[in-house]
Order: sequence, then structure tokens, then C-alpha cells
Amino acid sequence: MIRYRQELVDERTREANRIQKVLEGANVKLSSVATDILGKSGREILKALIEEQTDPEALADMAKGRMKANRGPTSGCCCGSNCVILRNWKRGLHG
Repeated sequence: MIRYRQELVDERTREANRIQKVLEGANVKLSSVATDILGKSGREILKALIEEQTDPEALADMAKGRMKANRGPTSGCCCGSNCVILRNWKRGLHG
């Protein structure tokens, strides 16, 4: 039971790292604003990026709680292959 739980935690960490790498390739520095990019605010911003929202102010407005104080470096463009990768991740997560 403990090994299985550790495998799940490790898999979630790998997913977060993959997403972070894709975002950094698209020049979106979400990890410098959010400590957990898969948290509530991070998921909402990811969803907006998948829907090709590029307005930095609109993305910053999606911040919740303590993340509101760190508004800023969420600008960038999630287009082309980056957006496809994030869509596939979302489909696999909620699939």
C-alpha cells in the first residue's frame, strides 16, 4: 500500500515537471508565481492557456489566495505543439 502511494506521488511529480518544461518552452513562467502549478489557480491558468488565452492581465486575474500577491510573469504564448501537449495532458488527466 505504501509503495503504491509513493508511485502515485512520484507520477504526479513527473507530470508537474513535464508541464512546467512545456510552459517554460512557451515562455510562460507559471512556476515563479505559483508554488504548485497543479493547484487550483495553476489548473485554471493552464485551462486558459489551452484555450489560447494570451492576455497577461486576464491570466493574472485567475490567481487565487496567496498567489494574487505574485502577479506578473504569466505572459507568453501557448500555441502550436505546446498547446497540443497541454491538451493531451488535460485529456489524460480528466479522460
